[in-house]
Amino acid sequence: HMNINGVLEFQEVCKNVDIQPVIGCECYIVENMDIKEKGELRQHICFYVMNETGWKNLNKILTKARIDGFYYKPRIDYKYVLDNCKGLIVTTACSNSFLNLLEGREFFKELIENHADNTYIELMPLEYERQYTYHKRLLRFSRQCPGVKFIASNDCHYINKEDANIHDILLAI
Repeated sequence: HMNINGVLEFQEVCKNVDIQPVIGCECYIVENMDIKEKGELRQHICFYVMNETGWKNLNKILTKARIDGFYYKPRIDYKYVLDNCKGLIVTTACSNSFLNLLEGREFFKELIENHADNTYIELMPLEYERQYTYHKRLLRFSRQCPGVKFIASNDCHYINKEDANIHDILLAI
């Protein structure tokens, strides 16, 4: 979340084994990052780099989130994303998506209107009730967005089951 630490090492490892890396980041998004209220809802959004413009824009988004949007955690807002998402694939992320909020659904419609080729509703084959319920809401919402595209992913925070404890420690840090 909110960083691309290790991306250069990741690219090098991928290159050494002839794998094309996908560079991206899950970010926290709020309606307006200038408003800092206790208990705010920080929702999720994902960005994937398509080209050099996208790489520059992802770096701009992450820098803005850390410098101007920081409130307990780095966060970005709808307007900044709309203004800086060229060269990026934008997806709705997991069940903590911005699509859970009315303002987020309006933002998504703006994304579709202005960046339809690079905007996707993200579905994850996770077998737990919250994700299943969220998918049903997504499918109902998608009917309001003619031509919307879908992407399948997996919200994978670690590869091996035995890494769960290390992941928890990382989150605590």
